[in-house]
Amino acid sequence: GRPEGRPLRETARLRAYLTLLPFTDWVDVECRARIARDVVKKARSAGVGVILSHHDFSGVPTRNALRTVVRDAAALGADIVKIAALARTRAEVRRLEDGVAGLGVAADVPVAAIPMGPHAAWGRARAWRVGCPLLYGHMGFPTAPGQPSLRSLIS
Repeated sequence: GRPEGRPLRETARLRAYLTLLPFTDWVDVECRARIARDVVKKARSAGVGVILSHHDFSGVPTRNALRTVVRDAAALGADIVKIAALARTRAEVRRLEDGVAGLGVAADVPVAAIPMGPHAAWGRARAWRVGCPLLYGHMGFPTAPGQPSLRSLIS
């Protein structure tokens, strides 16, 4: 097997996406990954929804950077754009939410702001209550900083 936390090569990742497409309703792929265009094309032909995501582990991007991500993901064919960013404080969680506000309307695609970090659970629950189209939680082990369990999100 593959050691935990070690990323797959792009060709192996693409093969995994293509193998699993018949068994899912949605795929989530990093919008700047080399395989993104191929995954979107194959998902479209299989009738599978596409979430194109952007992860920033250094902090909350500027509004201009967020605008670029949303524009590029929409042009690539996203049904939903997911922006996950490290928010170290509740103020940064709110800055991420404010940063994506209205961007999806301009690009005609829903945008999900997904905070990572110490306030991830609070920020994700808050975003969900105000209409965020996605809510991510783990079912055993977190895959992102501060990612809450699905159990804690639904209780």
